[in-house]
Amino acid sequence: MNDHDQTPLEPDADIVEPADDTPHDITFRARAERAERQAAELEARMDAMKNELSEAQSSAARARFDHQLDAALYSAGAIDVETARAVAAGRIGDDSDLTPAALVQRLKREKPFLFRSPAPSHSAMSPRAEDNGATTVRAARHAATTGDRTALLDYLRARRTA
Repeated sequence: MNDHDQTPLEPDADIVEPADDTPHDITFRARAERAERQAAELEARMDAMKNELSEAQSSAARARFDHQLDAALYSAGAIDVETARAVAAGRIGDDSDLTPAALVQRLKREKPFLFRSPAPSHSAMSPRAEDNGATTVRAARHAATTGDRTALLDYLRARRTA
């Protein structure tokens, strides 16, 4: 072996080693790191706020739908709005594109017992369809002979419509 083979390698003159950091470089590096940390924190806060906004918007949409559903149920004559709303909530999962009015119509068709039946066409005080003089006279005689209060009401109704 030769002495030439064991000589240490000399550094190239072309490569410049960086000098020690100056206080000015350290200050800028610290500022940049702090700005990057703040940017990351702000991005995290922005993402959290976007999530909160999304939740608030979906909550507002649900509340608006529930309000419209309650109004539609009340208008349709639901006997118990809370019960009808609970049944409707089960139906919403089946078809989420239903409007409150369409949902109420579907409920009326599937569960008519949740809604009031239409009022009868006549009551004790409603006028009768036939109102000629003979009916009034007959009602008067019947009320006079029986003394029944219903017969008296029938007579008064016949007289009012005649």
